[in-house]
Amino acid sequence: MEYQPRVPWGIRPEHSSAYIYGLPKVHKPEVPLRPIIAYHLSPAYPLAKYLSSFLSSLLTNYNNTLSINSTPHFINELTALKPDPTFTMCSFDVTFLYLCLPHELITDSLIHFLQSQNVDTHTSTTIVQLTKICLSMNTFTFLQHHYRQFRGSPMGSPLSTIIAEIVMTRIDVWITHTLSTEIQFWRRYIDDIFCICKKDQESFILLTLNNYNQDISFTLETETNHVIPFLDISIISTPSSFHTTVYHKKTMPPPLLHSLQFLLSYLP
Repeated sequence: MEYQPRVPWGIRPEHSSAYIYGLPKVHKPEVPLRPIIAYHLSPAYPLAKYLSSFLSSLLTNYNNTLSINSTPHFINELTALKPDPTFTMCSFDVTFLYLCLPHELITDSLIHFLQSQNVDTHTSTTIVQLTKICLSMNTFTFLQHHYRQFRGSPMGSPLSTIIAEIVMTRIDVWITHTLSTEIQFWRRYIDDIFCICKKDQESFILLTLNNYNQDISFTLETETNHVIPFLDISIISTPSSFHTTVYHKKTMPPPLLHSLQFLLSYLP
């Protein structure tokens, strides 16, 4: 019988090193690059995929009212509110969320999340240890040189979105409890946050957020003439209600209609 050497689980001989590439953020000044790693080539990809599936099932059952999953969901919650003249609208954004999260914060947030979901100690310990393995194997190549990422989780890994959601969920709960008198409404989509807070408290909330962890940096945008963009909508505050319209970034190309489609619409 021919001997077949055993390969450790998660290590595939056909996998080469993951490589890094960038996508331009054309809607931002100086057009910075969004770094993405072709993680499907990483030896840790099967493990990251398994952990993503396991944690996603827990997140599905986790009732986080401060997080939204779609624009219609957000609009329904927002339009149910009545504007208060003593409050103002603002939004916060995390700079390079996936890349900035320190591994200690990821581990601590993951333990806290698993405990909140009543996951048994043995399973929780195993999941945390496997996640640490994934985080320690964030390697990639660039211009024939090998690199290792020591902070955050690479954009391109199936585990990164789940990790970011778990950490941001914990921040949601912390900030809304810490500043419960200043914040009236708080909703987040991944790293984009919409907030209704007391007037002149926006900078204080920003300072509090940036003091949560030195590696996580938040930015602030305030309303202009009672209007603020968020996701793909513009939110307009009137004395009696909130209204929304479609928001297009300046770099978004105009919608085009093929000439044949235009002519076919007139045919019987």
